Amino acid sequence: GSSFIVRIGADEEHCDVSYDNSYNRYLFVWQNVFSQTDVEVRGQLTDSNANLIAPNNFLITSPAGASVAMRPRVANVDYTSRFIVAWQLQTSLFGAGTIAFASVHPSNGAVSGIGLVSGGGGDSQPELGNAVSSDNDALLVFARHGDGIRGIQIDVPSSGDPSTTGSLVTISTGGVDHSPTVSDQSLTSRVVAW
Repeated sequence: GSSFIVRIGADEEHCDVSYDNSYNRYLFVWQNVFSQTDVEVRGQLTDSNANLIAPNNFLITSPAGASVAMRPRVANVDYTSRFIVAWQLQTSLFGAGTIAFASVHPSNGAVSGIGLVSGGGGDSQPELGNAVSSDNDALLVFARHGDGIRGIQIDVPSSGDPSTTGSLVTISTGGVDHSPTVSDQSLTSRVVAW
């Protein structure tokens, strides 16, 4: 296939992309580093022919109380035709983090309210798996500093804000376990690796 440029910038990194079949759109997300205390998560919709869909370079988060939003990940929830974006949220590049999330509408880039995974303080490295067409929950996994890998389901409705559902699940407790990844959902299960 061919390649195309979504965004050019020296301080734009940690990109991810997902596809929504209902709208035939891709959502690209990345972090934009302005300084050690100012990092934002941005997004861009494109169609399957690589045409940029307005709004261009839209802001997914401008964190309140925290100025660093980094390492964004995106997945699609086919059942509700929404993207779910998760990122690491902290007060500085070297501060303790928590995991934040929001949904994005594939037709116009509208961003929902921001949700937080509670009980954190040393959480990082979020990953998301795409949900199948019969489920409106995405699986979010992340590393908890010195305490292994955790996971929780995110309910992504077709309107309104996403929210955590169920209890936080301990996937591993190894103090050095990090960098989790999660498969897309099969009919009944997912695989988490780290």
